[in-house]
Amino acid sequence: MHQENNDQVMENVAQENLKKLDALIKRGKQIIKLDFINFQPICQFSNIKAGQVFDVNGNEVIMIENDESKIIWSCNSLPNVGYPMHFHECDEVIEMIAGNGTLYIDRGSNDPQEIILKEGQKIKIGKFISHSFFNKENIYIHYKVTHIK
Repeated sequence: MHQENNDQVMENVAQENLKKLDALIKRGKQIIKLDFINFQPICQFSNIKAGQVFDVNGNEVIMIENDESKIIWSCNSLPNVGYPMHFHECDEVIEMIAGNGTLYIDRGSNDPQEIILKEGQKIKIGKFISHSFFNKENIYIHYKVTHIK
């Protein structure tokens, strides 16, 4: 019963995010705040144009390219800000531009692997692999995320 309630809550949040994106497309609003849920479907961003700015869990996320094969994001995180555990329906590549980021990958063991991504490094995360990403530094970090459709 508890799982059904949790699934319904996540579905409601996903539907709210889609409504916000539909409104964004119609109004051309510059910044939109999205609620974060376990499953982050990338396909919901298909109609968003490059240059759109999002606030995702306190992270500044700017879409810089969106075509048939990929979506590229420029991301900035303040200290102690990040994304909770989630997964996508596509592969994701994270490339550190400035600073170091902490990535957690959970392959179902309930003991996520911690990976420190240093400036200049990149990593590919397979589709449906649960992961989270945080700025544990005392400085602002900048990174690029590519979702491969």
